[in-house]
Amino acid sequence: MPRRRQTAFTLAGLGLSGALLASACLLLPDDGGGPPTAPPEVQTVIAAYPELGSWEDRLTREAEAQTQIARAYPHALTARFETPPTLDPRGLTATLPPAPQPTFTPVPWLTPTPLLPTLDPTQLAGLLPALRQEMIPAANGRSLTRLTGWAAGLRSSGYCLDGPYRWLDDDHLLLYPITGLEEGMGVIEYTQPVVASLSGKPAWQPPTDGPISGCGLPLWSEALSGMIAVAGDEVALLTADGERRRQFNNTLAPYYAVSLSPSGKRLVTGLSWHDLETGQSVELTPADGFEAHRWSFYAAGWSKSENRLFKCCFLYADAVAGTSASFHVGQLALIGRGLPPGFSGLSSRWVLDDTRVMVEWDFSDGELSVIPLIDPVERRYQDVRALAGLPAEGYCGVPSIAPDGNRLVVACGEQYLIDLRRFAAQMLPEDYAFVSWSPDSRFVLLSQEDSPAAPLNAYLLVATENGETLRLADSPLIAPAWAPQGARLAFLRADGQALIMADLNAATVFQATLPARARQVVWDRQGESLAVVAEDGSLGWVPDPAVDRVEQMTSPLSEVRDWRWSPSGARLAFVSGPDVYVVDMAR
Repeated sequence: MPRRRQTAFTLAGLGLSGALLASACLLLPDDGGGPPTAPPEVQTVIAAYPELGSWEDRLTREAEAQTQIARAYPHALTARFETPPTLDPRGLTATLPPAPQPTFTPVPWLTPTPLLPTLDPTQLAGLLPALRQEMIPAANGRSLTRLTGWAAGLRSSGYCLDGPYRWLDDDHLLLYPITGLEEGMGVIEYTQPVVASLSGKPAWQPPTDGPISGCGLPLWSEALSGMIAVAGDEVALLTADGERRRQFNNTLAPYYAVSLSPSGKRLVTGLSWHDLETGQSVELTPADGFEAHRWSFYAAGWSKSENRLFKCCFLYADAVAGTSASFHVGQLALIGRGLPPGFSGLSSRWVLDDTRVMVEWDFSDGELSVIPLIDPVERRYQDVRALAGLPAEGYCGVPSIAPDGNRLVVACGEQYLIDLRRFAAQMLPEDYAFVSWSPDSRFVLLSQEDSPAAPLNAYLLVATENGETLRLADSPLIAPAWAPQGARLAFLRADGQALIMADLNAATVFQATLPARARQVVWDRQGESLAVVAEDGSLGWVPDPAVDRVEQMTSPLSEVRDWRWSPSGARLAFVSGPDVYVVDMAR
């Protein structure tokens, strides 16, 4: 019988009882007679904040920045002040220079990986017949499927959110084979996505406008078991086997004009909101002179109801009202210190029960002196830093917002935990760095270095309700991983020889001895079992973290990375070299 190891620890102190760069530009009027003048609201900002410089200085800096962009990216749109805005999408398209054509020639990789050959873009149809599935014996009677045949391999880990592949459902993988490389700021990877079936059906290619170098398409809705693909002005909803279920027209720039809600049940194409369950569509009519064809809701933040969207800096849409609008920093009413005129952002989050929005700002903004809490309906924002009573001097880093949208962690000199509902701030322990939020927002995980050369391996838990802290272990730990439900936290012992799991509801810790030194653990989506990745490239399986039992799934392989469970946990995929491997958990 497997041995059950259980060590109790106290959680009373935690109050637990038993249990794509968005560019922010000011739309400048141009009367053709000299430099544009500042809108009245912007003049008010400049007068109140002389440190921002004069309007002429602002235009000079903007022009210098555009010149630098034009030199670095000769194909980028640089005619911001030269071409009057237009509401005609064809007119706007006519002002764009030709799109850059990728050069499909081998270039050095940024890792020690040997040079890979580059596929001829005219031979993209050869991707499908080249793909092969091979059955390989695995450990303990399991089967291992190898998807191979592409000499150039798959997209790199960390290139876009999906990296080299993603699961669609338990029987289908969306693969991103490399079809070309281009030197730019780093290495730009081009791909032509392929859907591979593990149940014997033919592989197929989703419709695209050619090789893709960016992120975001095609999209997948797990709720509807459907793929959203874009080609030209058509947006198609497809099954995992490529059958067409529905299509939408897309009147804006196709690639950046499609946004899928977190539930996968709502879709925005251009300025149209669609309920994919009921078939209802709503036109998001532009208001207040909103220049619709200059913007899109690509990578927007969705409200919990999925009826409203917000994107920095700044777009807002309400599907219930059927309206949309854009505005800039100078049109926001200021409460507290102001934002810089060029403020931009990478992502937006609805907070406080969808009444306000917060922004993860752009790296080009650097550290800011304010933490804006934005009301997109009233077009105003408040400074969280001032409302929470934090020291006014110095700057703040990018805030990390809790999953439930009610709290955040931010460094403003010291590191603080702020409750947005009461604007109450608590200083977090010194010398600890923020690691992650628990999925249920009840805990903040912090880490500390033992020495400048050591990895982050001493961990603290902070309870968000009462601010109490708990040191998880006296010995160093590595590779923390929250279970999807947020009540269990897994670690590896620093020597990689043991898996440690803390059950925060039951106030207990379990330990499982590992057969080989491990470097990473991966929960399945149900939070019931874990995969353990060993340093030698083999994979183990812990069916129950509360039981000291580990089963080996694969023999050692080289360069094992990007290990991911299928939606139900029936299969586990990973990448080794240029190929994808899939372990079938059934025997």
